[in-house]
Amino acid sequence: MEFTQIENIMRNLDYEAPEEPENEIEEAAPAEETAEQTAEENNEPQEETAGTKNEGYIPYANISSEISTTLAYLHGVREDFLSNPDFNYNQDIINKLELNDNCKIIRCLCTLRSNVIRKFKAIRDAIKYDYKSIYQIPELGIRELEYLSSKNIYPFTGKDHVKSFGVLLNKVITERINNCKSVFPNWINWEYVKALFVMKNGTDEVKYMDEAKKFYANYAYYPAKQYVYMETPMDIHRLFNNDRTCLKVLYKLYGDDFNDFSKISDVEEDVKHNVYDFLFASQKVIMVVDCENSDPYRLCAALKSLDDDQLSKISKIMLFNDSHTSTVWTDIQSYTKIPVIPLMIDRVKDDKSLVDMRLAAETCREHYQNGVDSIIVCSSDSDYWALVESLSTAKFLFMVEHGKCGMDIKRAFEGKGIFYCYLDQFYSGDLLAMKENAIRKDFARSLQRFSFSFNELLEQAITSSRADLTEGEIASIRSRILKVLRIELDNGIASIKINEG
Repeated sequence: MEFTQIENIMRNLDYEAPEEPENEIEEAAPAEETAEQTAEENNEPQEETAGTKNEGYIPYANISSEISTTLAYLHGVREDFLSNPDFNYNQDIINKLELNDNCKIIRCLCTLRSNVIRKFKAIRDAIKYDYKSIYQIPELGIRELEYLSSKNIYPFTGKDHVKSFGVLLNKVITERINNCKSVFPNWINWEYVKALFVMKNGTDEVKYMDEAKKFYANYAYYPAKQYVYMETPMDIHRLFNNDRTCLKVLYKLYGDDFNDFSKISDVEEDVKHNVYDFLFASQKVIMVVDCENSDPYRLCAALKSLDDDQLSKISKIMLFNDSHTSTVWTDIQSYTKIPVIPLMIDRVKDDKSLVDMRLAAETCREHYQNGVDSIIVCSSDSDYWALVESLSTAKFLFMVEHGKCGMDIKRAFEGKGIFYCYLDQFYSGDLLAMKENAIRKDFARSLQRFSFSFNELLEQAITSSRADLTEGEIASIRSRILKVLRIELDNGIASIKINEG
């Protein structure tokens, strides 16, 4: 395409949208509604929350904004919006990102790209007719250019034509966006996040023009009116509102769905206070856990989310376990100050678990012999209703899971005035270390099956090589070989090799 044709396209783009759309940007920035309206709309679709009058409502204050704040910062949302408390941005996150050179570089690059797309005509005229340098054009982003220069990054110069600014910025953004991966949680799909920044075919001038034209044609769809790449235009203007909305919008962009909201929001404060009230009204409390019908990670999330001082009223946690359950139950004590009593329940028949019977029997013993008046049961098994009816002089609180607890048992709880809450609504976004630790321990146990005698292999090698060595020389060779051993994977098959390099 000839230069004049490209320039005409860009000129037309300027006039298809407002010539200088700054006022519209301000009016339409991160939230076009009030904070209250945003909070209300961001709670849709509603989810069930146990033990509350409005079971679908998740309070706005309980929804995190770490991911949405990070995306807003990196995409160049203006500082006055980032600091505005009505928009719910996380100031601690912003302060950390400001100290991260990789993040600040991407923010500057994205700000420049959005400015070049939005204010092409003003930037072009300042250079072409007013003979200004790029460091004298406020519409372009003087402060951003100066910061990049201080880091020896020069995406373009005054010698480049304005039509190529966006292409050159796309190239640098694509090269550097992976440097920001570490500021996002490991459980998020990084490829989805990365795709928001990388303009597809953005280093091709014609494709870049098409993308700029798409931005102008769908201006109201973009969050805070900042450029975000999306292959097919759709309304994503709420992408930066909070983590719940952000992740739903992000995953929907790629035909996916995000539903694990416990990673980004905690259970209602009312639910926590109901737990605390139960503990306060009790004399002696124990927690009994059916390990076959509970998730160890969800239980740890609940214990971490609840106040330690309040939980100190619980005298012990009794784990009723079976050899067929997760091995992570053995590590629960590492994540709570409450004494944990593990009980492995042997089977009489291989196909029949006795966990529920033993839990019921031990709970009765604790009540009648040890004076326990209040019991927290972690299980979604409706069979424990018989335990509730049998111990009429005890108080119960149940911790259940959404997918395992039916409506009949919940109605029974409500009919008897028994409070229940969902383990899978407590914040679980920081449990990756626990999961990784459990995997490492299981993996280490599995590796023990593949042991071999290193000394025997070395002696065989010495014999085969007919080498005449002293004990000191053998020890020296053994030490050097051990230092260069490595594990190599080939299509998932591991082998031990010596690093010859």
